[in-house]
Amino acid sequence: MKRLRSYAKLLLIASGLIALLLVNRSSGLRALSLSWTSAGTMLSILPPILVLVHLFDVWVPRERVVRHMGADSGIAGAFWALALGAVAAGPLYVAFPIVAMLIRKGARFANGILLLGAWSTIKAPILLYELSFFGVAFTLLHVITGLTIAWLAALWIEKKIPIALQPEA
Repeated sequence: MKRLRSYAKLLLIASGLIALLLVNRSSGLRALSLSWTSAGTMLSILPPILVLVHLFDVWVPRERVVRHMGADSGIAGAFWALALGAVAAGPLYVAFPIVAMLIRKGARFANGILLLGAWSTIKAPILLYELSFFGVAFTLLHVITGLTIAWLAALWIEKKIPIALQPEA
């Protein structure tokens, strides 16, 4: 029963897809097709990312992560989080194993949350696209607002939620 409970969300989604198939076959088939495509995309991206994360975990000493992104890194740690998020490629779900590994290595929790915010807000290719289509004023407003909210959220989350991933000893 406990094992079945760990798959509750997946079973709920599958049940919803089956119900949609029974109620509206064409919408159900489209939803099933989109779900299958999304799962395939995710499964093709995550294994190489996990290999790279584990290589980083093995090759980069904990002291280096603590020095650059740890609790005493100050504004430099926030800069590193922003820089990593800005040059990152791929969807946001790729960032979660990276952030988890950084936190296990001693990175400040707020810097991990800030990296997630930067990953979703200020990717360099997206900024160039925004600049060309929406202009400087919109892009600056988007970046400043997004990063301010990400930083405030990072500080608030770090303060209010206990860290589940404890750094290595």
